[in-house]
Amino acid sequence: MRVKELAFHEYYHKYLILEADMLTEKLKDAVSVKEDDCFVLVTSYVHVSGELRFPVLSLGHAYDHCTKGLRRRAVLGEYTYDEVAELPCRIIMPDLRIRAKGEAFLAEAECDLSEDLKLTRYDVRLDDIRTDGYPDLLRFGILTNSGILVSRMNISGYEGLLITGTLAIEPETEIGIHAGDRVWTMPFFVGEQYRLLMVLAGNELTDEQQAALNEIKEKGTVTGLGLAALTVRN
Repeated sequence: MRVKELAFHEYYHKYLILEADMLTEKLKDAVSVKEDDCFVLVTSYVHVSGELRFPVLSLGHAYDHCTKGLRRRAVLGEYTYDEVAELPCRIIMPDLRIRAKGEAFLAEAECDLSEDLKLTRYDVRLDDIRTDGYPDLLRFGILTNSGILVSRMNISGYEGLLITGTLAIEPETEIGIHAGDRVWTMPFFVGEQYRLLMVLAGNELTDEQQAALNEIKEKGTVTGLGLAALTVRN
């Protein structure tokens, strides 16, 4: 199995052994790397820039012998998604030493992560619409006179039945919204695939739009169908 064949939730904050080959050369400043040290133990997190990264906890010469550098407090280096996407990998159950090092790093690396954003990262329903290497960047549709325009937003959290964020990319055609504008999207299914469609956008809503938004939030709260609640239950 290769990393790119895994869904985001299958490796986020999990532990993997990668057959890294020459990528171990990047670790030479942190630890002694021998010619047969072709395997690395990594976890994963999202950097403050939004980029997905794979910090290296240790390395070794085989899948079942990958402990060199594990006793060191600091990670040995980091890889990007593009660097590891094609690499063969195995998901492992961490022992106490691995967990201690990994969890200490992750706690510090994501110490400023909001609870709302944290919930979205554990929502498996969003995995199919995440952007490779930037998991908080979601694809969504905008209904226009000429059809559905696909765009991307930086997700911020849930509001009742809606998923909200900010428009990440300026639309190629003028449709009245711009990069940086806040957007609210409604989830729906196409077959078995989860998708989002924009229902509201703008940093300043009209009274009518705000009333509609409040009604959607209220219905989600009353029925218990708020997306954040569903995420926790799942």
